[in-house]
Amino acid sequence: PPVITQLTVRFGLMKLSAPHREVLALVDVAGFSYAEAAEILDVPTGTIMSRVSRARAALIEAIGESNVVPLRQRGRTG
Repeated sequence: PPVITQLTVRFGLMKLSAPHREVLALVDVAGFSYAEAAEILDVPTGTIMSRVSRARAALIEAIGESNVVPLRQRGRTG
C-alpha cells in the first residue's frame, strides 16, 4: 500500500483504545482467527467478533477525522 495509506492507518490505530488496538493487531495484522484471538485473550469467540467490529468502526472514524486527503493524480482534473 502507498506510504500515505500506511501512515494514515498507523496514526488512526494510535487514536484507538488499547483493547481495540490489541484485537485489531491479533486479527487484522497478525492474521489470527477469531477463535485463536479468543484463546490468546481468554475470552469467548463472540466477544472477539464484537470487539473487532467495534474496533474497525472506531478506526474508520479515527481515519475519517484525519486531515490527510488523497492527492489528485497528474493529468487528471476534478
